[in-house]
Amino acid sequence: MDRPPFRADQVGSLLRPEKLKAAREKFLGPQTPTSALGPHDDPGLRAVEDQCIREVLAMQERVGLKAVTDGEFRRRSWWLELVLGWEGFEADRTGSAKLKWRNESGVTQGFSDLNVIGPIRWRPSSVVRAFQFLKANTRRVPKVTIPAPNCVHYYTGGKLGYYKDAEVFWADLIAAYRKELRALVEAGARYIQLDDTSIAFICDPAHREYVRSWRHGAHEAPRALRREDQ
Repeated sequence: MDRPPFRADQVGSLLRPEKLKAAREKFLGPQTPTSALGPHDDPGLRAVEDQCIREVLAMQERVGLKAVTDGEFRRRSWWLELVLGWEGFEADRTGSAKLKWRNESGVTQGFSDLNVIGPIRWRPSSVVRAFQFLKANTRRVPKVTIPAPNCVHYYTGGKLGYYKDAEVFWADLIAAYRKELRALVEAGARYIQLDDTSIAFICDPAHREYVRSWRHGAHEAPRALRREDQ
């Protein structure tokens, strides 16, 4: 098969090489979390990003993957890169959100707390710019993954902030997504994945209780949450 879906595939994020992490820390300073890094035009850091992306593309091609990604090496995080490029959002990246990443041993790190501070409006995306480099540097199918709209809503913790009407929130969010998808298609993207981690999160009882605490109520959660109540 030379068109997706492929038998062997990946979401998009890959482990950042040590030299990339070191370059990002040097650019930001040791006291600033690398998740604070947004789009930039620093030639030194961009050269390291370019080199690391070319290397990870070569690795994916070498092992036989038909769809390849840039590892999301330019992003501040797999999902914040998109929404913080638009108008209307800000995020506390100190892990202050109520829920935390955890495993069987306990908490591993905090969630970023996403807030809606104004009307959601699309702006030209650094995700598209990153895709253009990816497409120009591979002969395989270039793939790009972005967070699903439901994931954005989930990370607000049900706090719609600026919006008093949930329908208007969704209308503006979807309008921004449509413009983002159009820009990606115009850049040559033909394999775009919408990644919705929030569906998997509600397998966790702590997340189910979290959703029930939202002022919008559980009726806005996926059906899996309501099924447990039956």
